[in-house]
Amino acid sequence: MAEQGDGDIDVDSHYYASLDSVTAASVEAVEEVLRAHPDVDDALVMGWSSQRWGDEVVAVVGARPGACIDEPTLRQWCTAELAGFKAPKAFIVVDAVQPLGQRQD
Repeated sequence: MAEQGDGDIDVDSHYYASLDSVTAASVEAVEEVLRAHPDVDDALVMGWSSQRWGDEVVAVVGARPGACIDEPTLRQWCTAELAGFKAPKAFIVVDAVQPLGQRQD
């Protein structure tokens, strides 16, 4: 289901919804860049606590049906479109992005 970045992310316990060091406008800008990729259906950018990096920006990306997308492709796309410090540290590719606070049963 998910493809994780550097393997330093604990998907069960370290997610949090606020990004103290990144403005909402920056989050929206990163999401817009990701959504502009032809193989991306939706994207959600969030903060994640990492033992290696401290607080970092992570993107959860939903691929379009039938599309095959991976972290190197997303990283290259973001670094070509964004300032380096705005690019997510890690990407998690999923079948569909769930809005924050909603749980799929």
